[in-house]
Amino acid sequence: MSLEFENKIALDLIQALSFSISSNMRAISFTCTGDKVDVYFVLGQSSEIDDEEIIDITCDFEALQDGPIDINCHVEVFTKDIVFGSLKGRILYASKQN
Repeated sequence: MSLEFENKIALDLIQALSFSISSNMRAISFTCTGDKVDVYFVLGQSSEIDDEEIIDITCDFEALQDGPIDINCHVEVFTKDIVFGSLKGRILYASKQN
């Protein structure tokens, strides 16, 4: 995986996330391995609305790709303050913590 590919993935994810990040989304990051992209969402609480939004984000992201790509989304509910060293991969978004 090249840095150019990872940067393209980051830009595509940011575009897919535009206007879709809710106040419940605490952090979003990703990793790339070959043609596989893992996207990690950290929520403050479980939410059907956010689950649906994550599906929409994934579809929007997939539509931006030049060809087939293996996308896996991981959702974690975390109510305590986030320790940034514990987030996986490249961080795209992190909410302000109290």
